[in-house]
Amino acid sequence: MCWPGQDLWQSAAHWAVDPVLPCTKGRIAMKPVIILFGLLLLGGCASDGRPLWTQTTAQPGQCPKLTSDQEFSLNLAQNMADEGRLHASLANLESLPDSLGEVRLRKARVLRLLGSNEAEPLYRSLLGTCRAAEGEHGFGQLAAP
Repeated sequence: MCWPGQDLWQSAAHWAVDPVLPCTKGRIAMKPVIILFGLLLLGGCASDGRPLWTQTTAQPGQCPKLTSDQEFSLNLAQNMADEGRLHASLANLESLPDSLGEVRLRKARVLRLLGSNEAEPLYRSLLGTCRAAEGEHGFGQLAAP
């Protein structure tokens, strides 16, 4: 039974067993439902819009760290390219793993300077990675006469 002034939340034990409060006359209390719905909507605002399975721990603008040996090889290849020894630079880059975006970028630059058509797929592989801007720039350089 309900009487005037009765608090809807007086029977907490009853709420745990039966979510229909005694003073709602068979209706579910709307306040908790509205609050729950609002929290679910706000939870959607907390994500960045990408599906959860595509999100990684690294931020979109951050690339994986290179080891000191990899950095040394990349610097050596860059020095060779700066000296005009493009084939030697490319041979040095071939010893590094293609899984690294920086390696693919350097290979694409050297291949572009050599006039090879193999630069385009390498630039394309950079799109959607931490080196996407460099990939777009490489496409622009390939298109320029």
